[in-house]
Amino acid sequence: MGVFDIFKKTKEKSDGFAKVYNKAELLQIKRHTEIIDESLEILNKTLHPITYFSRYDLVIENARILYGFCPNSMVGERSKTIIDNMPKEKEMAVKNFIQRCYDAGRLPYVKNEFEQLKDKMSDKNLRFYELLLERHYADFQGELFKFCSVKFDNIDKTYDYIVDNNIDVNIDDSVIVPFGRENVLKTGRVVSINSFKASQAPYPIEKMKKIIRTN
Repeated sequence: MGVFDIFKKTKEKSDGFAKVYNKAELLQIKRHTEIIDESLEILNKTLHPITYFSRYDLVIENARILYGFCPNSMVGERSKTIIDNMPKEKEMAVKNFIQRCYDAGRLPYVKNEFEQLKDKMSDKNLRFYELLLERHYADFQGELFKFCSVKFDNIDKTYDYIVDNNIDVNIDDSVIVPFGRENVLKTGRVVSINSFKASQAPYPIEKMKKIIRTN
């Protein structure tokens, strides 16, 4: 059972909370549950990225509130399932959304509409969604991503980076790239270049770093 189905099961009756929560608290629980129900239904139908991505985060936000409010109840357990599973299923959920837009002939509009959402998202979520959208959009359009392997002095292994279309890179070129957890700028040498569709890439695109520039 996917997380989108989690609240379609029989819900816990409000009188199950009666001995622990007062009326105001029960209304709070009911409201957060309704928001989750409504958002999950919208997520399964919408063709608009602004609606999709904002509702996706809204589900997790309200699930966290519910779990913190009543962790030992059935509602709390279902909320914990959403908190645990939705981030793991996020990539597949976005891919399904892109597929739905493609089937409906709306894919050309999706990227433009996504631009309107950027100022409403955290940097972390924005980058994640942006890369996923780019990855699956490119797959449906048959686009190829260019990757290069970079070798650094005194390090035996090579590291793979994405090459943007506006950067001209050749084998043996010296390049500046972000390196390590702190993304320190480091100079390396390009030892190989390949092109793949996003789904065929050696690593998930949303987890890869990009070449900054040639040196």
